[in-house]
Amino acid sequence: MKPQKYKFMLPVKERVELLRILDESTCTVKQKTRARILLEMDYLYYFRCQNRPQEIIASRCDVSTSTVYAICKKYIEEGLNAAISRKKRVRPPVGTIITADKQAELIALACSAPPDGHNRWTLRLLEIKAVELGIVERVSDTTIGRLLKKNHITLS
Repeated sequence: MKPQKYKFMLPVKERVELLRILDESTCTVKQKTRARILLEMDYLYYFRCQNRPQEIIASRCDVSTSTVYAICKKYIEEGLNAAISRKKRVRPPVGTIITADKQAELIALACSAPPDGHNRWTLRLLEIKAVELGIVERVSDTTIGRLLKKNHITLS
């Protein structure tokens, strides 16, 4: 267990804010748990409970002691909003592979006549032809299938 070095007493305004979060139905369960942890830490500090406050709070809030430590640390270093809310992502996890222009080209390709020797377009055939024609660098047949489905286009 990490030593308790982040001790604090909440200002009245922040205590009221945390109690409001606990009463609100629009807040997430994680936000409510974090608010409870901060209120418990404040309560234990107020009554000068020195014997393992992290373990007491962890058992009361059904979290680990490292979670209590992390939330208290975040509160001290970054403030109440950072301790309660999730960190916003800087960028999405995966960028879009196919832009609107490339989508239009793929749809036009799918609506055109199939190549010689084939009766109709298949997703794999569209995948190969799109890379050959330089529409996209790489694309999977699943991505093409989703694109066509989204635009209500059937290969027949």
